[in-house]
Amino acid sequence: MSSPEWIAQHGDNINHGKNREAYKKCKLLSYGPCQECIDAAKAEGKEYRSRKEVKDRLYTYNRTNRAKTNKSRFARSSSNESNYFSVKTVIDTYGSDCHLCDKPIDLEASRKVGSDGWELSLHIDHVTPLSKGGDDTLQNVRPSHAQCNLNKSAKILGNRKDVS
Repeated sequence: MSSPEWIAQHGDNINHGKNREAYKKCKLLSYGPCQECIDAAKAEGKEYRSRKEVKDRLYTYNRTNRAKTNKSRFARSSSNESNYFSVKTVIDTYGSDCHLCDKPIDLEASRKVGSDGWELSLHIDHVTPLSKGGDDTLQNVRPSHAQCNLNKSAKILGNRKDVS
């Protein structure tokens, strides 16, 4: 239904700036959505994405898609083996201590570089780097601090914990 038809049928009696539904109705108007409705829809979306269960779902979805894309790309360029594993599986298997410095990892810290406490946050480290022929499998990854992993870079170090 076009904007003029919608206005003729419903009028412009929209609760502007209330929620996403108001934004959807306001968007149908011939002059487009008002700033109030745009701001309300953005705020509602931001609030929705900040919920823990949504963050977890989005993180898992993004991690899965990124992993699939990277594995496909890397599999084409080398003969590396690749199996999907989750962060939770790595933590359950190897614990929450950094395999490089043996200190506990702050699992609540933001993993975004530059944010407060990111140095002690979780990174998944490949014991034998992919660039050195290592596989992207659960047997070749360990939990580490972000700073420890970045300092290690693509080096192959003697692992302090059992690698088998």
